[in-house]
Amino acid sequence: MIRLLDNDKILCEIFVYVKYFSSPEIIDWGIPLKEGSPGYPGITIKATDLRIPLEIEKELREESEPFIGATYTFNQDTRKLTIKTSSEVSYEGSYEWNLTSLTLMYDGKKEKYGFKFATGMSHGYIIEADKTEKYQRRYPDAGITEVKVNHVWKNNGIIPPGGIIFD
Repeated sequence: MIRLLDNDKILCEIFVYVKYFSSPEIIDWGIPLKEGSPGYPGITIKATDLRIPLEIEKELREESEPFIGATYTFNQDTRKLTIKTSSEVSYEGSYEWNLTSLTLMYDGKKEKYGFKFATGMSHGYIIEADKTEKYQRRYPDAGITEVKVNHVWKNNGIIPPGGIIFD
């Protein structure tokens, strides 16, 4: 709780609630993209070569497609990560977590996400991947200054008593 006081008189009280990334299983709902709209909030692409954002958007959508509906399982004790896609393809790896980011390491990949937003009762998360450097290397003459992708993740409803806190 935060109180705003004026000469010991309470002018305002603000209650702050902390929501931890706290589910052992998360479902990937995908990138909130609208086809043909590179400026939509699910993806941000800034480049001087205006042909490049559409190519990047298409590639990001294709990369994400097999993971829509995938279940990500996190083991707090071992830091083991298991990903099971809706087509029954599985990956195993590990993860690192802190208050601002989540890093997934599996199948020779290392993916880092920042937490953007967590909803209250629906236990949802928007995580953001910054892919700027990757695309700047791929298209060095395109004037790329930003490529960010948002993913929507939601708890699958399995929350043990007391919850799980990744620390």
